[in-house]
Parts: sequence; structure tokens; C-alpha cells
Amino acid sequence: MVGYSYDQTLLLERKRHPCRAQKERLQPFLDAEQPDVLCLQETKAKQEQVELELPGYRQFWYSADKAGYSGTAIFSKAEPLQVVNGFPKTSLASTT
Repeated sequence: MVGYSYDQTLLLERKRHPCRAQKERLQPFLDAEQPDVLCLQETKAKQEQVELELPGYRQFWYSADKAGYSGTAIFSKAEPLQVVNGFPKTSLASTT
């Protein structure tokens, strides 16, 4: 677990968190830690496979096309200005 604090904003990041296997532990964790933003890697599930109800958090999922592979999820108390799934083609072109 990695935690960051930016001007009273708490951002927590967790790697290797298969959501289907750990979803019963997620709400108690959020209740205890109260992060403003929680980022999960390696979710290995699509949003519709997990069915999480997290009051106070907006959910943003980006899953692999192949079931059981990779995936990320972001849970945020604040509404983002913009959500971009994947890497925009313009940003990849500018780095090569």
C-alpha cells in the first residue's frame, strides 16, 4: 500500500488486489482509512462482476478485454474533471 497526502487530500494505491476475492474487505478499509481517492491495480474483474456499493465514492473501472486479466479501478469522493480510459493516441505519439 502506498499513501500520498496532497493539501489535505489522501490518495491510497494498492497493487495486486483481485476485487472479487477481496470485496468484503473493501468497505471496512474505506471506513477506517477514509481516502479521498483509492486506486486499485490488477483488479482482474469487470465492474459488473464485482457489484460494489460504496456510498460517497464514484467508481471508475478500466478492465482488460480478456476476462481475469489486469484492470484498474479508481474510487473517488470528488467528481473528476475528465475520465480517460487507456492512453490517448496523441500522448503516445508525442513520446516516441
